[in-house]
Amino acid sequence: MREIKFRGWNEVKKLWLCKDNIAVDGNGRLVFLEEGEWMYATPHYVFMQYTGLKDKKGKEIYSKDLLKNKKGQIYQVEWSVSSGAWQKWEQWGYPGKFINLVEYPTELSEDLKLLELEVVGNAYENKKG
Repeated sequence: MREIKFRGWNEVKKLWLCKDNIAVDGNGRLVFLEEGEWMYATPHYVFMQYTGLKDKKGKEIYSKDLLKNKKGQIYQVEWSVSSGAWQKWEQWGYPGKFINLVEYPTELSEDLKLLELEVVGNAYENKKG
């Protein structure tokens, strides 16, 4: 079973929340610790879920991360409700397309395609990769 964890970005302050200060309450809602108080998310906070996968250097992959393949192409990681899988969004071209991060989603992160991908940024900072 994969570890469920999140990271958070404050869009106003342009700062990351400490991962250890983000939790899920008894009702399944995300809460975070700020200035000594547990708070519910507001619109200026964005939370990204850990995919359970790691890139070729062992770095954890979260939703909204930017991945670069060996050809230099950049993808953004997204969750696909329709396929029930983490996917990489092909950002160039229109309208773009989703490609599964793993061919057959499993708990294993050693898929050969992941060995070619590297986290080079995210949708909120280091946007160009």
